[in-house]
Amino acid sequence: MSVRLKISLLIASAGLISALIFSASVLFEMLEQPFRVMDAELRTVAYESVISFDQAGKSGLRDSRRYWLKIYRPGETEPLYISHLAEKIDLPEGSGRKTIAYAYVPNDLSYVEHDSHGKTAFRMRRFVIEKEKTGIFDDDSDYGGSYDSDGHKYIVYAALSAERVSDEITDLVLSVAAGLLLSMIVLTAVSYIIAGYILRPVRLMNARTKNITERHLSLRIPLRKDAGESDEFNSLAVTLNGVFDRLENAFNKQKRLIADASHELKTPLSIMRLITDEVNAAGSISADDAGRLSGQVLRMERLVKNILNLSSLELDSSIAAETVDLKKILEQLKEDYSLFACERGISLSSGYSGNMTMKGDYEKLFRAFSNLLDNAVKYSDDSGVIRITAIRTDETIEIKVFNTGAGIPPESLDKVFEQFYRVEESRSSKYGGSGLGLAIVKRIAELHKGEVKIESAYGESVTVTVILPAV
Repeated sequence: MSVRLKISLLIASAGLISALIFSASVLFEMLEQPFRVMDAELRTVAYESVISFDQAGKSGLRDSRRYWLKIYRPGETEPLYISHLAEKIDLPEGSGRKTIAYAYVPNDLSYVEHDSHGKTAFRMRRFVIEKEKTGIFDDDSDYGGSYDSDGHKYIVYAALSAERVSDEITDLVLSVAAGLLLSMIVLTAVSYIIAGYILRPVRLMNARTKNITERHLSLRIPLRKDAGESDEFNSLAVTLNGVFDRLENAFNKQKRLIADASHELKTPLSIMRLITDEVNAAGSISADDAGRLSGQVLRMERLVKNILNLSSLELDSSIAAETVDLKKILEQLKEDYSLFACERGISLSSGYSGNMTMKGDYEKLFRAFSNLLDNAVKYSDDSGVIRITAIRTDETIEIKVFNTGAGIPPESLDKVFEQFYRVEESRSSKYGGSGLGLAIVKRIAELHKGEVKIESAYGESVTVTVILPAV
């Protein structure tokens, strides 16, 4: 079932419930009104009959064949007066003031309305009418006490055929039911049209979204200028456009990665091909050519390894939660890189403040800080300085890797974490860099819910700060 149809049915159901409640209240009043009229008529007949009987006896009563009538004295079982209709039709004389009684009408009473089976419904009332000293009769129809012998009181049972009212009530109920059914149909149709109008922005968004493919990632869902911030569909469009922005950015990064990787791999492969051609032409290989060939192979191997590492990190959404001692990692890396630092006269020192244990992935953290120290050693000046410092606070562990050297130009600080970005092509080629080291560091920090910052005094030094959660 479509959302549009569901909304239509919900609106129609709500409307039907409201119409049912309203119709029931109106119908109740309409059903009661005919009986109120009949009760008033019966009361008038009973009142006039008692006055006539009290003044002239039975001879003073004019028998109307429409009314069923019996008059009693309180405490007596024999009626003082019985109308012609009461003689022909026996109705129960209960203690209730008002009731509906059913009886079969004899064939000779054709003037009495009845159904096809000869049965009719009577509206029956009981009245207690009292004669006061002034000679005026007072209706005491709510009297509920015992009826002792009293010459000033009369008990009157009066009834009137309610068959026509019954038929009218049946017709009224059928009319209301038909009206409700018609209202339900009309309300459903109108609701369907309204729901279509309400859901029109969704259809437009759906149609536009289908056109957003890998070839048309720049397309966006248009926003309605006349819609405010409270418009849910406009908010949804803004959210989806944000998703598409991130998706386009991810696709572009992937394309750049492939293009840059292809470019980076092309250079060592070309050099390897030229060296191979020289070897084939000369029939032998010199030590110099062998070194060049080995260097290019090593460079390509590192590049492919870094690309694979970065790709796997991009796919990871979580890390292993094991206890890691960052001091142990940093000290081991310090020992590993001290040999390279000593060859160039670089001073490598470290200092720690507080407990360096945290929850994280040992291998990934080792790789990240290995990349940072590798960069620090490569790009430090001969006889330069490298300092590793770590400070623990209540919530974070802050690790800084400082090295002296040429530094990074201010315009390049925001780009150094991009894939394959290198500040100086010549120096990167000299040291075999690929521009992926800091991108890998940033991704590993993000996986640990941390962040990486870089500062540089151009021409003097570089400081890379890694902030990781302490828990």
